[in-house]
Amino acid sequence: MARQCTFGIEEEYLLVKLATGQVMAAPSAAVARCCRDALGPWFAEEMFHSQIEIASPVFDTLHQAREFFGERRQCLAQALANEGAGLYGAASHPSAQWLRQRPRGSPHYRQLFDDYQLVARRSLLNGLHVHVGVPVGIDRMRVINRCCTGCPCCWRSVLRLRIGAVRIPAT
Repeated sequence: MARQCTFGIEEEYLLVKLATGQVMAAPSAAVARCCRDALGPWFAEEMFHSQIEIASPVFDTLHQAREFFGERRQCLAQALANEGAGLYGAASHPSAQWLRQRPRGSPHYRQLFDDYQLVARRSLLNGLHVHVGVPVGIDRMRVINRCCTGCPCCWRSVLRLRIGAVRIPAT
């Protein structure tokens, strides 16, 4: 019997003003509390005060992930709407003003901003990260190679792992 991989997902969002759609440079304490209350242990802070993350538990099926994120997004959106705030979940916001964003003060993020300076300050981006738990005894490189056939952008990541061993297909 084949052993099944498990996975977890992290979704990042910008907090925006519902009335204008603009990124909230300094969300109020009430907005931050809404996020924590609505998401509980699944809430995580990101690089900027205007950015949050939903960090999932470990899943066995896509159905579990869809159900989890559907419920969390709806709950969070309803809670934020009461404060005049909403979620923006695309890679970048078309009119976000990165100079107005307040970076988090945690040691991890302070180190990131010290190391990467202007690059980090301008990095007002959101993403979706999938972490896969591969069972012992499974060739992880075969898993990566199979996943990458359906996602051309993955090839760049594979190249960092296998120097010169991967041919990038023509697009």
